[in-house]
Amino acid sequence: MSFSAGTLLVGSVLILLQLLAAVPWMAVAFLRREDLTDLVRKPFQPWVLSRVGIGLALALLGPAVFGLFVQERGALEASGQVYGVVLQLQLIIDFFVVGFALLLVVWPKGGAVALASFREGVRQSMFWLLLFLAWVLMTVSPVVPYFTFGEDHVMVKELGYDTIMLAAVLFGALAASLFVTEEIEGRTAVTLMSKPVSRRQFLLGKFGGILLAALLISACWARTSRGCCTSRPGGTGWTRRRSRPGWCPSWIPGGCPGRPTISCAASDCGCP
Repeated sequence: MSFSAGTLLVGSVLILLQLLAAVPWMAVAFLRREDLTDLVRKPFQPWVLSRVGIGLALALLGPAVFGLFVQERGALEASGQVYGVVLQLQLIIDFFVVGFALLLVVWPKGGAVALASFREGVRQSMFWLLLFLAWVLMTVSPVVPYFTFGEDHVMVKELGYDTIMLAAVLFGALAASLFVTEEIEGRTAVTLMSKPVSRRQFLLGKFGGILLAALLISACWARTSRGCCTSRPGGTGWTRRRSRPGWCPSWIPGGCPGRPTISCAASDCGCP
């Protein structure tokens, strides 16, 4: 399979998009606060320019190297799915990194409380337990037969939505009750509100941190639900039967007299 110049240009843009999406979370993960402050004051430092050059070289040469090893249609589609998963995960992380940075600038006191609540929620064993249980449930859901006349993918999609909403609400309710109770019993809330932090800022900050923690696990589950919706055991794709005007669905026993039968797969119809 040969790639045109336009296709290579699109590939370079896609690589640049991945690199730009990696900048916020990598800056937080690998740079100290002093380095970030110095970077804001002097953005065009030699080490920054060298890494920008490496990124541009990777964006220019990456599509050509990729085209040498990926020639089949199936491999290209699989690579596109992997690209989408990586980009989505990076955008999820960037949302929280940039969101908390802006929140601390706009609302310093409440943002600090929200950040502390978010970190406390992510560190809780309940967070990871609900994340694992929901992942297991959504992973097993495509294997279960539902006897829905070829509409199993609808059941898998609805189960994914229900699992995401139920687990997020459960985590938010338990976290809110536990965190506020622990703050009051441990006298941490009294100590905090004796500082220049009002009760409103404390409660709203707690609410915002717990809400963002629930949003994080919902975003992670959404990726899993999408993967379950577009796949099935064996990699053959979900079989979906759809009626068209003047056509007869193939799952109707005996068919429809005088009307042709139609049956299409997920590759043609897509997953709603």
